[in-house]
Amino acid sequence: MKRIRHFLTALLVHWADDAAGRGAAKVLVGVLLIVAGVFSALGEVSGLAVGALVGGLLLYIGSQLEPPDYEDELIVKGEVADFVELQRARSGPRFRPIYAYEVNGKRYTQPASIRTIRPPAKGSPVRIACSASNPQEAHRDDGLEGYLHLAAYGVGALTIVISLVGLLMSLALILAGALLIRAGQADRSEIESSLGLFADAKRLFYSVSERVVQVRQRAIKQADPPRSED
Repeated sequence: MKRIRHFLTALLVHWADDAAGRGAAKVLVGVLLIVAGVFSALGEVSGLAVGALVGGLLLYIGSQLEPPDYEDELIVKGEVADFVELQRARSGPRFRPIYAYEVNGKRYTQPASIRTIRPPAKGSPVRIACSASNPQEAHRDDGLEGYLHLAAYGVGALTIVISLVGLLMSLALILAGALLIRAGQADRSEIESSLGLFADAKRLFYSVSERVVQVRQRAIKQADPPRSED
C-alpha cells in the first residue's frame, strides 16, 4: 500500500509539471479506450441482435397472454370448484382448474387459461373479472393467470434494455477515448519541446519512477530519523 501511495504522489506531481508527457499519456490511453470500445461494440452488436430478438419474442408472448378488457368489467369473488386432469405421455399429468363465481345470484364456471403440475385445492378463493352484461366472459384476475403477461412484458423489456446498455458502454469507451486524445493534443500543443508521442510518454514514466524513489527515501528518513550521539 505504501508503494502505491508513493507512486500516486509522484504521478500527481509530474502529471501537473510535464505537459508533454501528460499529453502523450492521454493520447495513448485514449487510443487504447477507442480500440477496446470498438472491439467491445462489435461483440455487443451481435448481443443486441439476440437481446432484441428474445426481448421482442417475450413482448409478443406477453401480448398473447394479456387478458381481455371489458367495458363493463365487474370484479367478483370466486373459488376453485373443480379441475380437469390432462394426461401427458412423457412429463406426467397436468391439471386445469375450473373456477366458479356468482353474478346477480346466478352461478357460472370458467376454465383456467393455464395448467398446473399439481391438482389445485378445491375451494381456494380466487378473484374473477367478468363482463357485467355477459358474465360468461370472464377470466381470473389474480395469481399467476392475472400477472403472467406483466412478467413477460417486464422480462422482455429488461432483456432489450440490458442489450442496449452493453452497446452504450462500448460507445462511451470510444467517446471517452476521443475526448482523451483531444485533451492530450491540447496539452502537447502548449509546448514546443516535444520529443515525440512515445518518447514523451517514456520520459514521463521514468520521471515518475525517479520521483517514487525520492518519495520513498524521504518517507523512510521521516519514519526513522538519525539518532544524535551523546
